[in-house]
Amino acid sequence: MRNIHFVLAALLLVSLSTPALAQISPGAFSLSPFVGGFLFDGGESLEHRPVYGLRLGFDFTKNWGAEAVLSYVNTNYTQTDSSTNVYNYRLEGLYHFMPDSKLVPFLAAGVGGMSINYTDSTPNQNRTVVDYGAGLKYFLMDWLALRGDVRHVLSFGSVHSNLEYTIGLTFYFGVYR
Repeated sequence: MRNIHFVLAALLLVSLSTPALAQISPGAFSLSPFVGGFLFDGGESLEHRPVYGLRLGFDFTKNWGAEAVLSYVNTNYTQTDSSTNVYNYRLEGLYHFMPDSKLVPFLAAGVGGMSINYTDSTPNQNRTVVDYGAGLKYFLMDWLALRGDVRHVLSFGSVHSNLEYTIGLTFYFGVYR
């Protein structure tokens, strides 16, 4: 925990000492590691647990981008008290508001899948998911942004309503601004 505070303090100092050249740039690729929480619908009998993941993105225009999202949740299946691994994989479209600002709010929507792998005798499940939500990117430098996201993740089979909330960093590549 101490290391996280040190890194955040260092990033804050760097952000205050550099000029604000932030913007979303067409043709830029991004890499966004994240951590957060995943709240499962009560009908799934899965405990709320931390989520870890990675987003790979591309900005088509200043406003429009797309991201592939991969995430992992190690949770507990409450009916048998056994460990369960949940993998989420989605493709999302993003719409950035104020793309030339240091603080860039955005909306996101996507489609993908969820794989639930039980470690007991419960049959594994693969589900189709649809998600939507919003987020903020705060540029520390033209190639680095702090990021926060919230997604409502609907999984089908029987419909389950889940919530994912994350924080992370976004690293931009391929465009020199």
